[in-house]
Amino acid sequence: MRFPYRSEPTRQAILVIAVLIILGLVIPSALLQLILFSTAAGAAAWMLLQVLRGRTAVLVHDDSLIVEHSLTGRQRRIDWDRVRGAIESRREGLILAYEIPAPAAMAAAPRALTDAHTNAAKPRLLLIITPALEHIGGLLSEIHARAVQSTLEPERLQRMARRRRLRGYVLLAVAILGIPVYIYIIMKTIAFIR
Repeated sequence: MRFPYRSEPTRQAILVIAVLIILGLVIPSALLQLILFSTAAGAAAWMLLQVLRGRTAVLVHDDSLIVEHSLTGRQRRIDWDRVRGAIESRREGLILAYEIPAPAAMAAAPRALTDAHTNAAKPRLLLIITPALEHIGGLLSEIHARAVQSTLEPERLQRMARRRRLRGYVLLAVAILGIPVYIYIIMKTIAFIR
């Protein structure tokens, strides 16, 4: 079964892009042209994202679940015995927790004498958060019917998703707040080269 990602209609975006480009060609001011063309480029990028998202989906097969990335289309295949839990996100997307086996290199690594029991190779728990899906209820019922070892509580999945979202916000804030540092380093490098 195929559960496509929700994408917005793009007809209005095409109309907005056409109007902005025509206005940009008619107006003689270079600054206004730059503003209009950059706004049209932003609308075109949004439209492209909607078209790309409309082509991808979450696929349910008898032996596995395939989650396609909403923009790149890269597929991630997850066997049903690896699924540990699934819930609906606030934005009608899928939050899916699954387990991957421990790397063989970790299992063969030498162990310390004091903590041999904690150094054992454990499977890793990973999380997938998708954008909004068109039929999230049907997908969740399929997952719950096929996932044999669904052991995580919905509250824990929500906490894991909240933690990932917070981590993304912190990384974004660090990147934005670091812009003056980047500029300073680039200016010092250019001054040193001269």
